[in-house]
Amino acid sequence: GSWINANFDTWIGEDEENRAWDYLLTARLDLAKSGVPPPEGKRKPPKNGTKSWYASHAWESMYAAEGSDWFWWYGTDQISSGGDKPFDDAYITHLNNIYRFARKAGGKMPKRVFEQIIRDPKAPFTSSHGTMAQSDDDLVKVIFRCDTRGQKVEKAIYITGDYRTLGNWRPNAIRMYDDGTHGDDLAGDGIWALELRLPAGIELRYKYTNSGEEGKWVPSEEFPGLARRVRIEQQNGKPVVIQDRFGVL
Repeated sequence: GSWINANFDTWIGEDEENRAWDYLLTARLDLAKSGVPPPEGKRKPPKNGTKSWYASHAWESMYAAEGSDWFWWYGTDQISSGGDKPFDDAYITHLNNIYRFARKAGGKMPKRVFEQIIRDPKAPFTSSHGTMAQSDDDLVKVIFRCDTRGQKVEKAIYITGDYRTLGNWRPNAIRMYDDGTHGDDLAGDGIWALELRLPAGIELRYKYTNSGEEGKWVPSEEFPGLARRVRIEQQNGKPVVIQDRFGVL
């Protein structure tokens, strides 16, 4: 196991994490078959710009990509306050550098395109579920309700999750309401609501945040290694109502 959760689910198991491991295995096998030799121990560093120099950089890029902390930030169990995309950008850069340096070292590397694992939150209908084009008939009216009675809410409750409509895990961006609108039954009762239309058949992971700054996770629900989950199913034309209590999973 490991020091967190006594298992490895922080690093592997979710769609993003598994895709990152698939990328790593592909790159490692390609480099091993390329004919580019790995660096040998404490030998004198090769001269800048030589094939040996490029070979050493190809392997250094491989070793950097093998660092476990890239996989820490993929998935929903660990989320950076500044967003996870910079880690994704760096990981993909290391992978691409393997191929760039190996070719300059004279290695035979196949053409590969490693797409970003964390999707652009501004892109339409993107999420860890992939790209989906939906007709109105495929969309389900979903009402999220978050009970905060007994807790202090200075500004508003927000929802975020692994779907574009939920902000693609950007905290404090998608506001909920306690004013009798947007699916809220009674204004000022401490139960915040948001009505959305979502594709039938998808499974969502999501969390709530409380009055924080957009892009920052404090204050929020803290479930180490966990997120709320729900599968969206058609209900014979009736809305799907999801009842949650803030901070209680």
